[in-house]
Amino acid sequence: VINADIITSYNFAPIVLAENSLAHLVLVSNPDHNESGDFGLDGDLVLNESSQMHTFSGISLLSPDIFQGVNQSIFSLAPLLRKFIGLGLVKGELFLGKWLDVGTIERLNKADR
Repeated sequence: VINADIITSYNFAPIVLAENSLAHLVLVSNPDHNESGDFGLDGDLVLNESSQMHTFSGISLLSPDIFQGVNQSIFSLAPLLRKFIGLGLVKGELFLGKWLDVGTIERLNKADR
């Protein structure tokens, strides 16, 4: 899954689901608009809370099993991810390359510059 409002140089080819995981999240350093971050990392294990938080990039590989029991056609992914992170079933990585969220006109203008 890739959010439509990002620009990135991320190489998607190496994303794989680790054994005993339901998701792989790509995290980035916290941008100005999300200074507190979303998730932490302990090695490749994604944490809901950590002393060092990172921002979810909008890039993920999700097992279809993560959606078992979801009965809504439109819903926020974050609570679902947090549930499985709490169960230790989400792996991830920190990407330090080019990444920009262009989800507002201000950030889109920044990308144009």
